[in-house]
Formats: sequence, C-alpha cells, structure tokens
Amino acid sequence: MNKRRDKRGRILHSGECQLPDGRYRFKYTDSFGERKYLYSLRLDHNDPMPKGHKNAPALRDLEKQIQADLFDHIVSRVCCS
Repeated sequence: MNKRRDKRGRILHSGECQLPDGRYRFKYTDSFGERKYLYSLRLDHNDPMPKGHKNAPALRDLEKQIQADLFDHIVSRVCCS
C-alpha cells in the first residue's frame, strides 16, 4: 500500500493532507461529533515559515494539542489561519 506524501516527500499521518496551495490540513471529529479542520503553512516545527507570513504553530503541534484535549474531555476551540 502506498503511503500519502507531501510535495517534499514526507509521509503524511492519518487525517493530514496537503492542499494545492501548499497549506496543510488536519481533519478530526470533535467531542460533539462535528467535523473540524485545522490549517497551517508548516507541517513540522522544524519547517521554515514562508516569507511574508506571521509565525504560526505547525500542524503537528496543533494536532497534539487537539488530541490531548479530546483525551482529557476538554472542549477546545482552536482558531488558526
């Protein structure tokens, strides 16, 4: 089975995808059963931030925060661009 990869050749985890404009998206289901999406310009915290954009958290850092909140039954409303 082929693993999904981004444009840089890195393997994407479950729920992650890279959009045609280069942004990364993480899809998850919140504690209310609603589909939610997180977006980031960086996949990993070691990735450089594209020029002209403010420093924002990496997608995998946001994923860890969401998964920890879901495990602890914390209702979180993460808002990132």
